[in-house]
Amino acid sequence: MSSVLLAVVSVLVGVASGLEPPSFLTVGGLRFPLSAALAARGAERQLASAEAAGLPAIPNRSSPTEMLIGTKTSYPFSFPAGGNRSVRGKFVADSVGPHQYSGYSWELFSRFLFPLAQTFGSNFTTFRIVPFANNDEILRAVSLGLVDAGHAAITKTTQREALVDFTTGWFDTGLALMTRTVTGIPVDQAIATISAVGGVLASTIALILAAVLSMSIALFILERAVPGPRPVMRKGCFSGIKDSGVLIMLLLANVQVRIPSGMLSRPVATLCSISSSFLTIVVTAVATVALQSAASSVAITGFSDLSGKTLVMPAATTAAAYVDRNGVGITVTTTQTLDEALERFAAGEGDAMLYDQPILTAFIGTDAAETGRKRFSVVGQVVERQQYGIALNPAFGEDLRKAFDRAILAVYGTNEVAEMRARWLYTDEAATATSAIDSATSSPSSITEFLRDNFVSIAVLPAAPGSGASRPSTSAAAWLATAAWTPPQRPAGRALLQAGPE
Repeated sequence: MSSVLLAVVSVLVGVASGLEPPSFLTVGGLRFPLSAALAARGAERQLASAEAAGLPAIPNRSSPTEMLIGTKTSYPFSFPAGGNRSVRGKFVADSVGPHQYSGYSWELFSRFLFPLAQTFGSNFTTFRIVPFANNDEILRAVSLGLVDAGHAAITKTTQREALVDFTTGWFDTGLALMTRTVTGIPVDQAIATISAVGGVLASTIALILAAVLSMSIALFILERAVPGPRPVMRKGCFSGIKDSGVLIMLLLANVQVRIPSGMLSRPVATLCSISSSFLTIVVTAVATVALQSAASSVAITGFSDLSGKTLVMPAATTAAAYVDRNGVGITVTTTQTLDEALERFAAGEGDAMLYDQPILTAFIGTDAAETGRKRFSVVGQVVERQQYGIALNPAFGEDLRKAFDRAILAVYGTNEVAEMRARWLYTDEAATATSAIDSATSSPSSITEFLRDNFVSIAVLPAAPGSGASRPSTSAAAWLATAAWTPPQRPAGRALLQAGPE
């Protein structure tokens, strides 16, 4: 018996020794490599993994120093320059290849981050944009090494940082709720609200009429049983009940009329006259409660009001993860892309949308400009503070990440970035930044001061306002690439940035 057990154990050990160790980590049904070394086991394995993940075809590099960057459509941060939306700011990223993108993310990257990262140690000289459907696909491609980086509006999270490297945050954001205004409520929802209010009011009126009819019959019977010296109703049954009903309605309306003088009917008539004020209060209260109940079934003022409501949002986002952690009784409708979620919500689907605040604010501003009315609004407080970062393949190590970190810190909070926010984002902060720029035209910008303190032999030649995508030899990339780097020697007490983080 022992020999048989020993043989079985030997076979199991042999089989186990021949098995390949697990090389992928499964997170939420997705497979990610456990390390950069395992991710680089050959192009065939990478392509097989990409095919299994359903990723689009990745283009070949045109040169060894070309950086492949995955992105998605996320207006106003990243969107195709040839799309149906007008390019605000007239800027298109200076990328290689057929896919040209515009937006806040790409103006920041093309004008400042990419050329500054070259100065701080990056070996990439050009970049090619590769479009994906959402953050999920971008992070898969970056973690597999199919693209070098991901840039659009990608939120940094602990779970994502276990799969890819992230630069320091280049934009502060958070999750917010977007709901419909009165003019944006769909017709079917408005009809349902009116029906609910009308049903309550109709029931109240029916009860009042039934009470009036009952009291009319009772008053007629009492008056006929013990008539007074001055009758106020006719003797016929139907005519007498009619007179009694008219009398009671006038009394309930607090109209001065002659009341019956019978010993039994007079107290009833007096009670009806006294009840007129009470009935007014009751009817007003019922109508108010009905209207408030109908309004509460539609109105959403914060995340706590979402129980029993339907949210529309893209799949595999931090917003979806937040609802999974904190939502109770919320129905979630997910879409493949952000544009699809916005289009379906604008068409009347769902009660609210939870997503990044600046993206929702920009959508509201664009929709109001196109339709001439404000159909949507952001309600409540930002429920979760977040930051956007650039996702990098971990195989690059720290050198590339540090180069982009230094580039981000060099421009964070500067006048140029504030001007970009004013052009691209529909925010109150952007309006404040615009007025600050207009009042400070005589003072040098912080980027120019930074270059003056850290570089030698640099001639800064700004491009003409409103210049397009193709930038001349005086662009940031050109004069930064030819600049000579010297160690920073700033005056004592001088800070690198004029303004702190937003």
